[in-house]
Amino acid sequence: MTWKVEYKDLGLASLDKDAVAKLRKVLDKAAHDIEAAMKANIISRGFVDTRATVNSVAVSAPDADTRDIGPSTEYAIYGELGYVRGKTRVPGLFFARDALEMVRNSFIAACEAALRSLGK
Repeated sequence: MTWKVEYKDLGLASLDKDAVAKLRKVLDKAAHDIEAAMKANIISRGFVDTRATVNSVAVSAPDADTRDIGPSTEYAIYGELGYVRGKTRVPGLFFARDALEMVRNSFIAACEAALRSLGK
């Protein structure tokens, strides 16, 4: 299960190299903030198993403008979204969704600040 924070070029390709570099730093910080929040959510919400899931949460960069963030245990999706056991529905813990939401406003503000600092 992997979540993505990705920069999609909506005409920003014309920015100078300083702006692109600053925005990539913002992207890296947001990805690592999401990673930390996801780990904290896994622990605080009781999805600790053998700590395999929390220890598997990582950030990878398949290209310069994409960060993949998430756990690599095959059962993490059931902790995130919930599951049905017999006739009982076990609700999701939403550790990943909520981590993304926790970082969203600071990510947007950091992007705006980076561009402002360059006079954009």
